[in-house]
Amino acid sequence: MNYQRLNMTSKYLSRFIIRAKTVSKGLFSFKYVEFIIETQPLNWTVGRRFSDFESLSEALKKQFPGYSVPKLLHTKKGSRFDAKNIEWRRRNLQRFLEEIVLSPVLSKAMIFLSFLKIDKPAELNRKFEEIKKEPIPIKLSQFRNAEGCAKVKYDAKSEKKCENVGKFILSSSTYMIKYANHIAQ
Repeated sequence: MNYQRLNMTSKYLSRFIIRAKTVSKGLFSFKYVEFIIETQPLNWTVGRRFSDFESLSEALKKQFPGYSVPKLLHTKKGSRFDAKNIEWRRRNLQRFLEEIVLSPVLSKAMIFLSFLKIDKPAELNRKFEEIKKEPIPIKLSQFRNAEGCAKVKYDAKSEKKCENVGKFILSSSTYMIKYANHIAQ
């Protein structure tokens, strides 16, 4: 997929139409809710499960730790197949996408544009897996912008301080890493 062309299209993302449908693919398969996303005016249409939105959220948090990624809300009561819960989740996902588009950086992120365009789940999951394998940035020079490269002015002393803080966080417990991610939001 051509990043330059996709990146140019991000400025044309104006609205999303999300429809929900319950899918059961056979006698022994699990039932799930699929959210159909129509990206207007580009006429991209893809189907996504809630877990795909969770993967997108995690990927954006990992790739852009300094940016506020919108929160995904989980249903609290009742069946996830209940019509009220499906509608509540659909509206939540609509808000999630619209808030990403408001960010000049997140809206240009390759993984976000791929999420809206790629209609092959295996290909999208491969991209999510690649991001999971990327190291957590601990040096200022490792932080990225929408184009995937760092645009940070810093001196050697700042770089060393950031690296030391990053190493401390990585060597701490899982709780500390979750806390750092929470603070970054």
